[in-house]
Amino acid sequence: MQKDHSEDISHVFTDGQRKYQSNKASYQEQEGPPVARGILTRLGATPELIDEVCDIIGHHHHPRAEETVNFKILYDADLIVNLEEKHRESPLDPDKLSDIIATSFLTMSGGKLAQKLFSAER
Repeated sequence: MQKDHSEDISHVFTDGQRKYQSNKASYQEQEGPPVARGILTRLGATPELIDEVCDIIGHHHHPRAEETVNFKILYDADLIVNLEEKHRESPLDPDKLSDIIATSFLTMSGGKLAQKLFSAER
């Protein structure tokens, strides 16, 4: 039976929260890669996969000009979660939300999913 690593994985994004009492993106990007590297090494992942995952985590809120498909998918998923949280806390103006959806997603699928998720709220 395989060990459940979900608690270990949560540390990738929460170690900054514990250390700095903040979930600021820069802390996630700073603290997450070493945690991910340890988990992936223990799981026997290839060095190439480990490097890609750590690279993605290390700048997942700050896309570069050229990004991998894997980065784009994670970026869009993270953006959807962050928009949902922000919108729940303080509803976004429909025009502002439409503008974010139209201009911020890196994949067509991410943008379409965001439109679908938020269309009921407009």
